[in-house]
This record gives sequence, C-alpha cells and structure tokens, in this order.
Amino acid sequence: FGQSERGNITGIVTDPTGAAVAGASLTITQQATNATIALTTSASGEYAAPNLLPGAYRIEITATGFKRFLQQNLTVSAGSTVRV
Repeated sequence: FGQSERGNITGIVTDPTGAAVAGASLTITQQATNATIALTTSASGEYAAPNLLPGAYRIEITATGFKRFLQQNLTVSAGSTVRV
C-alpha cells in the first residue's frame, strides 16, 4: 500500500474542567486557498477532518457560553494526523 498524499486534523473540544463540549462548531480553513470545512463535535466532543491537502490550516471553534478558540498555522503533512 502506498503512503497517502493527504493528512488529517482531529481532536476533542473540552471546557476548562475537562468535560467534553458536544455540538461545538468548527471551521477549518486552508490558509493558502481559504477553502473551508465546517464540522460539529460529537456527543463526546470529538471531531475529525480527514483527507486534507498538505499545507497550513487555521481552526476556529465556537460554542454557546464559551470564548472563541482560534489556532493558526497548523501544518498538515502528507500521511500525517495533527491533533488539536
């Protein structure tokens, strides 16, 4: 089997106490093209964005009652998984 030319971003959204935040909205943006992917966390706070082209990404997470989370310059490489 050949190595994949795509990568992934995965993670779990939690509150300050460590409890999962279900239904949080995520926007993952490829910084070079501004192409976006919209996701929602599962009941356990998990999310996954598979099959991303290599490059730099920005992730923004919002949920009612919480501050907005923004992280830029996440580097996704071919065949890798970045956990945020």
